[in-house]
Amino acid sequence: MSFFWIWIILGFVLAASELATGTFYLLFFSFAAFVTAGFAYLMMADFWPYQMLIFSSIAVGSVFFVKSKLHRKSANQISLDVENQIISSEEIKPGEEKMIQYQGTLWTAVNDSSWTIEKGSRVSIKKVEGIKLFVVPTK
Repeated sequence: MSFFWIWIILGFVLAASELATGTFYLLFFSFAAFVTAGFAYLMMADFWPYQMLIFSSIAVGSVFFVKSKLHRKSANQISLDVENQIISSEEIKPGEEKMIQYQGTLWTAVNDSSWTIEKGSRVSIKKVEGIKLFVVPTK
């Protein structure tokens, strides 16, 4: 059996494994196997160590390329929670962190102002970082 068919079979096995697991990473390895099969078919990489180099370079390179694109895109997303107003369930002093109820779950709220937020007062969300809400009193 030639290297071309081995890479084709590996590509299909990796693609099937991706469908079964849903990790998204195996898709890149499957793509790399198909590209390597193309190189093997065209005899551009007849020596198997070259094929392994092509396969690993494409697989790892495509993972990092797409991951960096997705990370950059997600870092630029605007939070839909910003400017929402909520009632503070705790008194929060300036710069202090407290757990408050928001959308049915507990969030860490940080008082991002120089005034104390009283319990039961209305606050606005100025920014969101992970699970932290940066809030200021509503005037």
